[in-house]
Amino acid sequence: MRALVCVAALLFCAQPSNARAEQPVQAEAASDERDARKLRLLVGAGYGAQDDSDAGSFGPAFALRASYALVGALHLGAQGTFHIGSQFGGELNRVQYYGLEAGLSLSLSRATLTPYVTGGIAFISSQRNTHASLTTWYYGLGALLDFAAPDYLLLGVDARFVLFPRSIVQADNIGMLSTVDLLLMFGVLL
Repeated sequence: MRALVCVAALLFCAQPSNARAEQPVQAEAASDERDARKLRLLVGAGYGAQDDSDAGSFGPAFALRASYALVGALHLGAQGTFHIGSQFGGELNRVQYYGLEAGLSLSLSRATLTPYVTGGIAFISSQRNTHASLTTWYYGLGALLDFAAPDYLLLGVDARFVLFPRSIVQADNIGMLSTVDLLLMFGVLL
């Protein structure tokens, strides 16, 4: 009788530990599946401040971005951002920029932090310039923090500092504008 009770107790105690052992295996399998997905497609909305206090801001912004994880943590991507612009006095300030990016993705569970460098072409409209609109190039630094929920939907924040060389042209005075964009991003992991 004692032997039967001992066997029953061992079986009862062993069952929960097996269930606990299966949970990490399932979580590990979900993490491996998430890691196998390398393409991120995101849309976003936010705001872009301008560095020039007497010119207002670039205003609300909309963004698209796509990135692909290459070897290890390295990723390459493309992005575009359009600022609606703002009126300051009688002057409209607007910028849109499109380019490429390269960065390193650092993952921890469902969160991924991706610091990146970016550069490309920019279209700037400002009444302050000799010409109301001009085309220039841009470069910048940024970081995207996103969370996968459940395994393929992404929610994140993208913050970037962007410089636009030769974006102020007034007679023989040539200068540069900059912006700090803060965007709320939503997308999918494929």
